[in-house]
Amino acid sequence: MLFSSAEILERDFADHKPRLAFDGDTFEGWQEWRERLLPELRQLLGPVPDEATPLNPQILSTQTFEKFTVHKVVYSSRPN
Repeated sequence: MLFSSAEILERDFADHKPRLAFDGDTFEGWQEWRERLLPELRQLLGPVPDEATPLNPQILSTQTFEKFTVHKVVYSSRPN
């Protein structure tokens, strides 16, 4: 019996082939796959705004460490 989540996932994924995976070895095969993939990908991602939204980035906080600095940043990805 397996008790390790990692081992269970590895076993389950070993036989799993993603529905949208590319399985080819030519440029033409890639182009055909891409034509099938894009409509499904757009449907899965949902609607996209018609126009780009200004990002309006704002730094909310900054933490400075010995070798690096961390900035907490928020930005707009959609209007409002």
